[in-house]
Amino acid sequence: MFNEEDMESNNFTKFGFATPEALANSGQPLTLPVAPIIPSFEEKKALYAYYE
Repeated sequence: MFNEEDMESNNFTKFGFATPEALANSGQPLTLPVAPIIPSFEEKKALYAYYE
């Protein structure tokens, strides 16, 4: 799988400078962007406790 840096660079290199028209006219199947990692409820509680 991807680590966080690979995810960010993958999305940027695939979609950062590409316009929708360029993606549609590329003639290749559209790749899906990698979803961001969302912290779990327990991780959010730990972060909020740390900030307080």
